[in-house]
Amino acid sequence: MKLKIIFLKAAVVFTGIIVSILLLFFLAAVFSDGGAGSTKMAYVLYGIATIMTLSLIPFIAVLYQMFKLLSYVDSENVFSNSAGESLIKIKKYAYIISIMYALMMPLVFIVAEVDDAPGAILYGMILVLAPLVIAFSADVLQKLLRK
Repeated sequence: MKLKIIFLKAAVVFTGIIVSILLLFFLAAVFSDGGAGSTKMAYVLYGIATIMTLSLIPFIAVLYQMFKLLSYVDSENVFSNSAGESLIKIKKYAYIISIMYALMMPLVFIVAEVDDAPGAILYGMILVLAPLVIAFSADVLQKLLRK
């Protein structure tokens, strides 16, 4: 069991590192070149980049709470109030991320219209729905812990 917990903790840390690198470096490079053609499009792309970069803050908070939750599992305190509080925080941060991406959807729609790429709207919807799945999962786990 200890080996599985260590593996999951390493996966949480690795996920945080990879997402941070992708958002801070790759996203900045993509959007800096994308706005070179039009000033209006640059504002849209910079808005998307800003929202995605700001979403890194609650994402790191979710990973930290997941790390704490795995520590509670490791110390066999899964049914403690602290574990329940971690699940509540994970749920709240996931809702915040989902709301941020939902607010970004009009900008994604503008990019999809200009580039004639309706698939961009689908990717935006995935960004909105993925944190909701995490929030609903945390809610189910929280209700299971209460029982």
